[in-house]
Amino acid sequence: MCEIAALRRALQEPLPGEPAHSRMSPDIRYPYSDTWPDPTHSRNSSVMIMLYPKAGQWYLPLIKRPSYDGVHSGQVCLPGGKWEPQDAGAWDAALRETAEEAGVADGIERLGGLTPIFIPHSNFMVYPQVGWYANIPVFQPDVYEVETLIEAPLRAFFQPENIKSFTYQVGNRIINAPFYDIDGYRVWGATAMIICEFLDVLESSKAFIESESCNVHNAQALL
Repeated sequence: MCEIAALRRALQEPLPGEPAHSRMSPDIRYPYSDTWPDPTHSRNSSVMIMLYPKAGQWYLPLIKRPSYDGVHSGQVCLPGGKWEPQDAGAWDAALRETAEEAGVADGIERLGGLTPIFIPHSNFMVYPQVGWYANIPVFQPDVYEVETLIEAPLRAFFQPENIKSFTYQVGNRIINAPFYDIDGYRVWGATAMIICEFLDVLESSKAFIESESCNVHNAQALL
């Protein structure tokens, strides 16, 4: 059973925040937080968790960035980006970026926001937004900003076998990082931390109950 109304209500309650983030955080994040830039001088950005129904389940789009000379090169992430002068706030920025990157311009209903998360490497404060799109979207990913658009079934994030870890090196430190393995794509870092908090909200609200068929028709009726 899926209940959008229950999810909307849960997003207005106190959020899980950092305890949820920490479960999917690379182990370098919190021990070295005293070396971060001052987040009060960070730049604002938004990302979008856009839920939609497909084949009796909930899905959300992820995008794989192309390779470039930057800290997020080739990573899998949620649609999103920095706030522009024309954006009225976090939701407007998330809508605009979803339209630009995924090609979904209209019809996304706002359900609420998640806990902002600071990205020290790029000096962004990210404001995650949650939206509902009542139809199966026709994606038109931007050829310059998106290498691959991934339609990720929400239930895949709940499956323990999809939670894995890898190591990478920063200077002389070996870092362990958990990730979600979604159809062979590695979802880690801030994206995984944001999604982990979202899963906690879903579980606490009983808005999503894993079953063979998620009743998306009832979900639409409860908007």
